[in-house]
Amino acid sequence: MVFRGGFQIKDGAIIYDSSDITEIAEGNTFIYTGAEDTLWNGHYLRPGDLIIASGKEVDGVITGTINWTYVPSADDPVTEVEGANDNSTAGFIIKLGSTKKLLDYALNGESGIVLETKVLTDSKGQPTNSKVVTIKHSNTLTVNTPVSQPYADEQTITINEPTEIDAQGHVIKSTQKTFTVKNTHQEIANADYTVNGTDTLIPNLKVAGADLEGKPLVFTSNSLKVNVSAATATDDAKVNFELEWGTF
Repeated sequence: MVFRGGFQIKDGAIIYDSSDITEIAEGNTFIYTGAEDTLWNGHYLRPGDLIIASGKEVDGVITGTINWTYVPSADDPVTEVEGANDNSTAGFIIKLGSTKKLLDYALNGESGIVLETKVLTDSKGQPTNSKVVTIKHSNTLTVNTPVSQPYADEQTITINEPTEIDAQGHVIKSTQKTFTVKNTHQEIANADYTVNGTDTLIPNLKVAGADLEGKPLVFTSNSLKVNVSAATATDDAKVNFELEWGTF
């Protein structure tokens, strides 16, 4: 092998650093001196990589097609992860080996998680090969519509109680617990009533699990007489109780 100097790539073609190089012989070796990594001839050239010439010689000069053997001499990691060199926020790319097979990955957040990608720029405001990915918890709080419950003496409800929380405050385990809530508020509310002389009161009534709104409340007793009286339909009703003596 004979070292002949450096080369670069322009529009897919080899450009020698020395303009004096016009003839190539077998074994001539060149080192890549380009400022940036370059995809060429199925290989991803990095500064420091070598190419070695071979072909049919005539009088010590290759006159036909020159075949180049690529030698990845630079510090070439097997796999690299980097941002796409553009202003998009689609995600990142993965380079595989010296051929730099580009695999473009998009960023998708699960429900409740927001992923934001920002392209870093240089001093001239041009996009660079670096991106910043920010992971955020969504600030959107979804509240389910209240579920109506029928009147009952008691109501059973089930909740999920957090029982394990990690250092970041995430709930990683919960346990179901069941609670029974007893209804202690049985109510007779005021409502319209008829005028003087009736023996019924028409309230809004909820009692013992039954929904009896607007039903008349009738007073019945063998020894207790109840009378509802009022001067007009807009006056306060008066309930009169009278205990009748009988046989004991």
